[in-house]
Amino acid sequence: MIRGDLGVKGLDAFAYMGKSDSDTPGVATTGADLEGRKLGLSYNFGQFSVAASQSKVESSASVEAKTTSLGAAYAATKEITIGLIHSKTEADGIVTTARVANTPDEKIKALNIGYNLGPVVINAMYAQGENVGGVANVETDALHLNFTTRF
Repeated sequence: MIRGDLGVKGLDAFAYMGKSDSDTPGVATTGADLEGRKLGLSYNFGQFSVAASQSKVESSASVEAKTTSLGAAYAATKEITIGLIHSKTEADGIVTTARVANTPDEKIKALNIGYNLGPVVINAMYAQGENVGGVANVETDALHLNFTTRF
């Protein structure tokens, strides 16, 4: 992974490449490899931040997934930040019953609200998913609440 500001104040850019010895995380599989690449950047200017990333994962079984994510955040006050996220995953080459499936694009939209209390940060995110896991008409709603602290 390479990460830096490329000499621009407020910019954070990165490039990542990785490889796994298995198509399934945590399961060793002979002759099955998973390769991934991800590029991204974020830029902060005052109370606003924007971010974009694109990742691509390829398996030895010719399954390919490309995810594009966009985000924007606004620091409403010193303690409160509100963010929006949109992510889309396109997958090709998924085989079911000896044929290549027509995999619909998975889309996720999320609203994120963070509240900074100093040593404790509270973060709430509501997300809606469409065609989850690349399966047509599978929709989901999720609420994630996270508390973090610093010592």
